[in-house]
Amino acid sequence: MISVVHAQFPQVTNEERAKIYEKLKNENWTKIHTIGLDVSTIWYASYNSMDVNVVTNSSVNEFRNAAKPFTVPKLVVHVGGGIPTVH
Repeated sequence: MISVVHAQFPQVTNEERAKIYEKLKNENWTKIHTIGLDVSTIWYASYNSMDVNVVTNSSVNEFRNAAKPFTVPKLVVHVGGGIPTVH
């Protein structure tokens, strides 16, 4: 199952943001990079679980843990079956 997260990290410095991003990458999150589109705050990850609640809770916890102690992230989470496509 795929989790797609739009994440905002309010009031963090560039250095803190880089540390958060590194933690997320270590948790197997992929940041979507597309030239010309403002999607730099969207990430996705694949989970073995097919339980929507498990995947949603895991996603939220991973982002909150990555953002500690810098900020409390603002998140929009979508869980579904396919990898996101950018058009």
